[in-house]
Amino acid sequence: MAEPRITIRGQINTRYEMRRAGYKFTGHAKCKGCQAAIEWWLSNHGKRLAFDPIFHDEALTELHWRTCPTPPTFARGGR
Repeated sequence: MAEPRITIRGQINTRYEMRRAGYKFTGHAKCKGCQAAIEWWLSNHGKRLAFDPIFHDEALTELHWRTCPTPPTFARGGR
């Protein structure tokens, strides 16, 4: 069996775990770089996070910057 991916702090790997930890879904959008669909979430610490969309609460989540072909363009304000 493959090891679970750790996508955000600690062992939060699924949408269900994100909700239990206090993360809030804020909407759907398209990445400005690659035009892929993304989901925006607000962490329990107030940080906005973009995730690749998933289709059920038990699927593993993936931060979009890990899969985006243009992540340096948008990292920390484009630096």
